[in-house]
Amino acid sequence: MKALFLIFHGFSESSGITKKIRSQVKALKECELNVYTCHYEVLPNKHRVWMINDTVLKDLGRGKVAKIKKRISYKFINQFVAEEKIEFVYMRSYHNANPFTIKLVKQMRASGAKVVMEIPTYPYDQEYITPTMKLDLCMDKLFRHKLAQTLHAIITFTNHESIFGQKAIRISNGID
Repeated sequence: MKALFLIFHGFSESSGITKKIRSQVKALKECELNVYTCHYEVLPNKHRVWMINDTVLKDLGRGKVAKIKKRISYKFINQFVAEEKIEFVYMRSYHNANPFTIKLVKQMRASGAKVVMEIPTYPYDQEYITPTMKLDLCMDKLFRHKLAQTLHAIITFTNHESIFGQKAIRISNGID
């Protein structure tokens, strides 16, 4: 089965989050899934790109327009899912519920993929402390229930049976 592990940020080799994600991808591969990893990255030349494994999927360019595209333009991810006949998408929440991520999930589902989203920390509202972070949280609060409705399930490390009105699949936070 082909799977896509979708992350809305890049990797940092010194980060515990990166180590955890790599371990999760490894675990999925050990379950005999053919896993592609899709993530966002800023290259040394300042180009903002979406990557599939080690290959550029989409170069968004440089500057402010590229920063905006990063948050609203996902058509090429859905095209990849459709063309590669991806059957399972494991999205890692970046607390980025908005009309654009909702549209992406709907399109991936229309392509035949089962889509789940991991929420690494829940509840997470208290993590937003600066004014800029709180502004980002407002957008997420507006759309997170709608995003949850478009998913097949939410993955959580908590004991919650549902999150934002969607059934929760409770798993262990430990890998390896």
